[in-house]
Amino acid sequence: MRTSLLRLTAALLAVSVWPATAHRLLEITDTPMGPGNALVVDDIAVSQVGYHVASPAAPTHWMTFEAEAGAVLHFETGVPYIARYSDLRPSVALVGPGLPQDSLPFAIPEGLGAVVYSSADVAEPVVFDERFTGTQSWTYGPYMRVLPETGRYYLVSYLPDLGAGKFWSVVGKAERFGVSDILTLPQTIVGVRTYHEIFPLGGLLFWGMVAAVAVIVFLTASFFTKAIA
Repeated sequence: MRTSLLRLTAALLAVSVWPATAHRLLEITDTPMGPGNALVVDDIAVSQVGYHVASPAAPTHWMTFEAEAGAVLHFETGVPYIARYSDLRPSVALVGPGLPQDSLPFAIPEGLGAVVYSSADVAEPVVFDERFTGTQSWTYGPYMRVLPETGRYYLVSYLPDLGAGKFWSVVGKAERFGVSDILTLPQTIVGVRTYHEIFPLGGLLFWGMVAAVAVIVFLTASFFTKAIA
């Protein structure tokens, strides 16, 4: 029994470390966003992603975070590898205190500046294979900015014409996951793959969980078979 429990624990641990090179999912959104309902990034060093389905009614994707002066922000954006989105070139605006006053097609909180990172001149974006969910994207960036002042910042992704399409944004580089991230893996896999318009089940994470469940069932059955015998 002790050996079986050790094997079971090892299997569970194997599943828990699989997503160690993936982004932590914040949310998949398709509704109007702004400063008041921006996705909260609790640590800009940790790799976190937000997916957005843009429309004329919901053209922008907002993230927000608190940071100290001198903190380094790493971020990038991307578009799911879907043929009809091959010409999409999203822009990202970093909004916050002490920044320049770049022109924006949407309103920002009073007293803040903004600097725009455009991908309009990218002829051939890099194709990124996210093997853990089995998805592909065109990526733009990565970008980096040293934040000039302490305060609240916003990272706003959008299409220059404020039209319809799909794009995502990532903040941070460090790969760090908690128990809640592990427990919601099935929901995350289905959501991300559906967003990319591919069959909802697949990717290394999915097959890793299937293998782990198979091992658990096998060990449990073996234990009870021996106990009955």
